Amino acid sequence: MKNLQAVIDRKMHAAQTTWGKDWDMQVMLFEDAADAFAIKSFIEGGMIERAAERFDDLDTAPQEDIAVALEKDKGREWTEKTFGIELF
Repeated sequence: MKNLQAVIDRKMHAAQTTWGKDWDMQVMLFEDAADAFAIKSFIEGGMIERAAERFDDLDTAPQEDIAVALEKDKGREWTEKTFGIELF
């Protein structure tokens, strides 16, 4: 799942560079990266229901980042069905 990993990497990089002096933004980006990593780990471990539950608990922006990455990694139909969303 290279696209989902790229989301994680981008958020970690931004937290350490662009937002390196803004504690609140750093924390938010680290949390978003951790959520994306957890979802990736659940999917890779076959715990799809747990991945969907974790996804449902996210704010809109990280949900969108993860959904777009998963669409590229797993396909639109799989992503929409698994997470109960409609991608545009």
